[in-house]
Amino acid sequence: FELTALPDLTVVRVRGSDAVKFLQGQVSNDVARLTAGRSLLAGYHSPQGRVIALLRLVWWEADDIVVVLPRELAASLVSRLSKYVLRAKVKISDESLAWKVSGAIGSAFTAGDGTSDSGSGPAENGNGIPAHGHGFPVDVGGQARVGEAVFVRVPGEMARWLVVGPAGS
Repeated sequence: FELTALPDLTVVRVRGSDAVKFLQGQVSNDVARLTAGRSLLAGYHSPQGRVIALLRLVWWEADDIVVVLPRELAASLVSRLSKYVLRAKVKISDESLAWKVSGAIGSAFTAGDGTSDSGSGPAENGNGIPAHGHGFPVDVGGQARVGEAVFVRVPGEMARWLVVGPAGS
């Protein structure tokens, strides 16, 4: 399979020991449910309750959350969130130039019984990408780290994954 660039999406990072606690008070999902194996969709809203952005929260490492959102909203989100940092131990940054977001699609990556066709673990195809589905998350919202990228299963009739990683990987 090949990755398809998704240039309309970008990354904002929220890092620091208070990252989860900080985002818990800012977005519309229970950020404490975010794990190395589970991403979350969340809304960022105005004080009046209007949706400003829909976000995909991806656990990168402990105290490091990658937020995937439309490129045109990244600067605004960083600006708005930064107003509320106050004493929280958190850093918010627009990582548009340092990260890339791609997509992978196809039923060839999962078995017909709804399980991954992976064997004992992720096998790579030489590009740091799982070969033929090895290590891909099967459940919608599931995520798996493979090398320098995170694969996030997104909904759709055909299996699809959002692939997030540093631009150099």
